[in-house]
Amino acid sequence: MAGSRLQLTGPTSPAGELLANAARFCSQTLTLSVAGHRESIKVIVGDDCPDPAVARLPSPTDEHGRGLRLIEALGLSWGQTPWDGHLKRVWLSAAVPPGGALGVGCRVP
Repeated sequence: MAGSRLQLTGPTSPAGELLANAARFCSQTLTLSVAGHRESIKVIVGDDCPDPAVARLPSPTDEHGRGLRLIEALGLSWGQTPWDGHLKRVWLSAAVPPGGALGVGCRVP
């Protein structure tokens, strides 16, 4: 992703993929949090579906199942916490480009 900017919003963005997956599988509760510090940003989406998120191998005609593979193809790391009786959380982590606002704005005391 050198020379490009990571977009965290929109229907085909990595964060949009996490949100779309959670919205598709949750029954009632969906959470979103974003944390950034210096060189990285983390997007965490929680939903109330107890089933773990799985990076699938969809066929070319499948309408769903590409979100986590897209995140992997972009070179982003992702993972999840197990369902705790209320939520499971799926996260992605991305590097912030050198000189980005997070890195410039965060100063070590």
